[in-house]
Amino acid sequence: MKKGKKLIAFLLTCTMLSPTGGMVFAEEAEEELSVTVEAVDRENTMGSWIVVGSDGVKHDGVDYLTVEEVKGLSDVQKENYAALADEAAETAESGIENTGIELVVNKKNIPELRCSFPMKLLREPEFTPETDVIRENTPDTDGAYAMTEAGSFDRTAYFRDQLNDLQQELFDAGLRAASLQKNKFRISSPADQMDILYALSATYTACPEEFEWADWGSDAYSFMSYNNKKRVFCGMKVPKAKYYSGALERSAKSLIKRLVKEAESYAKTAYPEDPEYGICEYFDEWLCKQNYYNNKGTKAKFTKKPVYYYCHSSYGCLLKGYGVCESYARAMSRLLDTAGLTNLFVCGEAGDYVGGGHAWNYVQLDGSWYMLDSTWDDPEDETEGSTKKYFLIGSTAEDGYGTFHSPNGTLFYGIPDLTFPELSPSSYGRDEESEEWEDPWGDDDWGDDDWSDDDWPWTWAA
Repeated sequence: MKKGKKLIAFLLTCTMLSPTGGMVFAEEAEEELSVTVEAVDRENTMGSWIVVGSDGVKHDGVDYLTVEEVKGLSDVQKENYAALADEAAETAESGIENTGIELVVNKKNIPELRCSFPMKLLREPEFTPETDVIRENTPDTDGAYAMTEAGSFDRTAYFRDQLNDLQQELFDAGLRAASLQKNKFRISSPADQMDILYALSATYTACPEEFEWADWGSDAYSFMSYNNKKRVFCGMKVPKAKYYSGALERSAKSLIKRLVKEAESYAKTAYPEDPEYGICEYFDEWLCKQNYYNNKGTKAKFTKKPVYYYCHSSYGCLLKGYGVCESYARAMSRLLDTAGLTNLFVCGEAGDYVGGGHAWNYVQLDGSWYMLDSTWDDPEDETEGSTKKYFLIGSTAEDGYGTFHSPNGTLFYGIPDLTFPELSPSSYGRDEESEEWEDPWGDDDWGDDDWSDDDWPWTWAA
């Protein structure tokens, strides 16, 4: 290239037409790279400029359409894009943690707002049980929803009733889609990101078994669009796990059915006066003896690998012999469901002084709720069974351990907590004041002498 042409090229990079038709320097032109929808059709706008919302501000983290892309929309859809750009700005400033806010043109040539959100990492937090710091588990039960009689607790209704009308509409749409293994659902009502994320958290907490097909290692995203009649559509898309299959689910159901029969047989012999306790004990012991905590399920570099999916679904602990807390808790919930025992899948914060994302279970026995955390019951020695340290304990039992479990039920960051039932103050079968185990059957060995460890009817999940 000749020197004269180099000079012309340099001048072109340093100058640009302003919206008013004048010449501006590059430093000044950078402020003019964004326009509102009203300025899109002006002759002096450039196709590469981005189109922002009515405030005229380019918000960090938002991927906008260009002037060229917006010019291809109908007049109605240009107005709709302006509304979506304003919604994107509100989301960017809302404080809800996201991994991307994107304005796109979908297959129907309609602008759509997509917001991606990271899932909370549910894993066993590191803690030191010997710590002197004590933090009580005091879930917020103000305005708790009416409980049905023991044995008839409806956990779907329990969590749905905590939502407003719009969130319940999202809850119902999400649950229908999940039961059909459809990874996208929508409603024709205006809903913001908080409504959508809160409703999905409630849906998953109420019915985790309906989401075995979901890939929680990838970011889910919400979406919003308007049709040409300005009717709004809002919803959520959750990625499907490529490692899920119908054969995998059939294997899990077959094993669960067999384990329930074994648990009932064990409980009938070991605890004839309290078979529900015996069933819980059998499941806790089986999960701890057959599994180990797999740290690969906590590392980002494994999110696209099969091990990560198994660690976070019930299949890890049921079929693979490993998992993280989410797998332990989901497997336990499925086992208890099939055995007909009222229970909840619980997620929240747990640890000592500083907690981390964690998952465990609540079990209802004799009308009261108790905590069961098989992950923390599982000793480091993979050949040993449950320590029973966190087996059917009450709200005050952890005081002596220096640990805490604080349920919130939120899958995403920055959304309100769900309410959970209040735990019994004392642990199941323990004296409320001493917190020492009492033997309601009058036997020191907690069961029939015929049931030794060697006689335990273990079934290895291959």
